[in-house]
Amino acid sequence: MKLYDCSFRELEKKWIVVNKWKDIKRIGKKYKLELVDALVLIYLYVDHEKGLCGYLVGNLYHDSKELLQMDNTYLEHMIILEDDILSKIKFQVIDDSLLNHLKEKEMIEQKIDIAYYNDENIINARSEEQLDEWRNESNPDDIELLLINDKKEEFIWGRLELFSKDRLICRLLDNSKINEHYKKDDTVLAAIIKDKKANDIIIQYKVEKKNSN
Repeated sequence: MKLYDCSFRELEKKWIVVNKWKDIKRIGKKYKLELVDALVLIYLYVDHEKGLCGYLVGNLYHDSKELLQMDNTYLEHMIILEDDILSKIKFQVIDDSLLNHLKEKEMIEQKIDIAYYNDENIINARSEEQLDEWRNESNPDDIELLLINDKKEEFIWGRLELFSKDRLICRLLDNSKINEHYKKDDTVLAAIIKDKKANDIIIQYKVEKKNSN
């Protein structure tokens, strides 16, 4: 399978293997690694800023008891595969129980949890299927917003920070082309608006940051 053959929820926090030599070589060339022609193990997770990413473990091999073992050569370097390479390779999701005998498995999962899954608001928002039609393909935390200014309309991406019922708090990822009041990194409140013609998430207003002084 490839990255966008299924939803991010089917891949998030999953272990995958790459077994095609051309894909293994692609990874090795990109990150200057000496991978061999054997299964390559990767742990997938969602980075709020970068989207779906993969923690590269390295090659897998079987020991004398036919148990899967990890080649730890690259483990300590924490090599992260991003969308530009993940979207180009084919892989298979594996049953993580096949790795339960490895102490490194739990260590990697805990490291990722601590680093990328500590914001409860964002984690809860990822489970909201009603937002799926507006999510960015490469990052489920990026939402397509509609800005209306007089009679002009513009779609602009915002990174979701908080969701409650039909209201969203997002950080804009681009400057508006139709309203100079809305700029990249501004925080906005938006709302899901449904009518007979279309459903959109419409920006309501900019949330002014409180002065910490």
